[in-house]
Amino acid sequence: MRAMNSLSLTRRRFLASTSCLGAALAFGKYLPLPALGEEIAQDARLGKPPLADRGYASIRPIGDGVYATVSDLSKGLTTLSNGGFIVGKDAVLLIEGFTTPAGATFQLETLRSVTQTPVRGAVDTHYHFDHSLGNAVYGSAGIPVWAHAKTAPLMVQNYANAQGVDKSTLLDPFKKKVSEAANDTEREHAQSDLNAYTIIFQAIDASVIALPNHPLDPAKLPMTVDLGGRQAIIETHPGHTLTDLIVRLPEQNIVFTGDLLFNGLIPVTVDSNMSAWRAMFDDLAEYAAKMYKAGVTVEEAVKRYTVPDKFKSYFVFGWSLTVGSSMAKLYEELNAGKS
Repeated sequence: MRAMNSLSLTRRRFLASTSCLGAALAFGKYLPLPALGEEIAQDARLGKPPLADRGYASIRPIGDGVYATVSDLSKGLTTLSNGGFIVGKDAVLLIEGFTTPAGATFQLETLRSVTQTPVRGAVDTHYHFDHSLGNAVYGSAGIPVWAHAKTAPLMVQNYANAQGVDKSTLLDPFKKKVSEAANDTEREHAQSDLNAYTIIFQAIDASVIALPNHPLDPAKLPMTVDLGGRQAIIETHPGHTLTDLIVRLPEQNIVFTGDLLFNGLIPVTVDSNMSAWRAMFDDLAEYAAKMYKAGVTVEEAVKRYTVPDKFKSYFVFGWSLTVGSSMAKLYEELNAGKS
């Protein structure tokens, strides 16, 4: 087994590059999962009955030749993220590789029940593992995987290099925080981090890392993909990560946003660009500025922060991944503004 230092994989860098949407939802203590499932099922935007439903995800038509793969995290973590596919007369564009090969297989098999039209490519909206670890399914089917040019290097750095490595040195600090928590609130925050990273590490070790083989140069985006009577526009909007892509169908007012849009969850910001992704963070920004001006350390500000009542129903995927990283980045920006 290779030593951690031979991989240049530090705890801080690993923790700053493995966020995901919803992995910790397996731990129902932190979110009423049946309620979440009911909310998804009743969402009016889903409208039409599902074309296919595996419980953990369903695939539904949401437009003319446009289908959404919608995860139900209350029923399993096979997909975690949302995705879909766009069908034109000449070609198809798939969106997202999901967390597991089973998730990508479900989407590909459902597509094939709709059409045998050739697939132009599969788009990873960013490098995070819940959007990319199922890529091997597409590769084995001869489907090119498209992604931001920085996606493949980041997957190698943070996922491929982490496989087979003893993760205890990364998890021990979280276990220590749980055992040494000063109160129930701090213990819950620490436990959410431990839960999240345990599942992340398990997903990485269980996967065959398949890298995108069709890198998209951000300098050449946006680009229009003609699928035959239906055009999809791929754009880059760094915010959640440096590798964020969206797929937009302007004629139908449909956008596949990746994790640039969170619904009912406090956004994961561990490697985000806060200045580019600000609308959700007014409360955090105001609080950070107040604490900063008062001379409070970022660590103490994170401990003191309380989620406002209007966001109390939002799930927190790891306190350090959401509130902690947001506060740290806001402090960095405030420091930069002084110079």
